[in-house]
Amino acid sequence: MSVTPRDIDTPKYGVLRDSQFVSVSDPAFCFESRQALSQVFGLNGAVYVFTADHFKAAGGIPCGHIGEIKVPPERSLDIDSIQDFCRVEALWRENRSITAQIG
Repeated sequence: MSVTPRDIDTPKYGVLRDSQFVSVSDPAFCFESRQALSQVFGLNGAVYVFTADHFKAAGGIPCGHIGEIKVPPERSLDIDSIQDFCRVEALWRENRSITAQIG
């Protein structure tokens, strides 16, 4: 599964449910210093590798022992809308143009 580094404060994040803070991870992380926290990574959706049988058996993306492919943030762009697609397409064209000039 491909992952991208995220803000080190992420383990301190939470959601509000019925006006109460609920930690998204171990609640003890909320009170750790930044220096004590480990680097965290988020799924970026670029690469998933598993068999169809594993997918069906898990009822979705299999969890458990998962390897990673680290992707730097500048090479990991979400495309969730036509605007995102146009932005990524423009970056791709710009990069392609620069590569042609170098090559």
